Amino acid sequence: MVEKIIFEIELEKETVHEIEDLIKYFKIRKLLTNKDFSQSHEEFIKSGLYAHIERLKRFHSFTISKDTYKLKSSSKLKNKIKQFMVEEGLKQKDLSELTEIDPGALSNILSNRNQPSMDYFLRIWVALGCPPIEELFYRDTD
Repeated sequence: MVEKIIFEIELEKETVHEIEDLIKYFKIRKLLTNKDFSQSHEEFIKSGLYAHIERLKRFHSFTISKDTYKLKSSSKLKNKIKQFMVEEGLKQKDLSELTEIDPGALSNILSNRNQPSMDYFLRIWVALGCPPIEELFYRDTD
């Protein structure tokens, strides 16, 4: 059994309102995608804390070398947007509507025929819940 410690935290009233607004937003978003979202304030704060801890661990274990980004690499940059869409319960039509990206252009991005412009990337990234960028893109080594 995992030992637990109880922390009491003090939050500004505005922060609590922001948390409540986010919980409402995610409940509505999940209703639109036929998924259940029933997190309490405490569960919401804990999941955010756990996600932040994981990002910090990935960031601090990530060492940058001259090969990390392969700036002069001939291998193509590709994305895993489809994978993240599945995790979010989004269909291509849903993502197109959320981002206001033309379905044809979005199809080219999802099939890795083209990579998104910065504008399209930011729209897609936000619609997917801002997943870690290092998990969203990769270099094709084939």
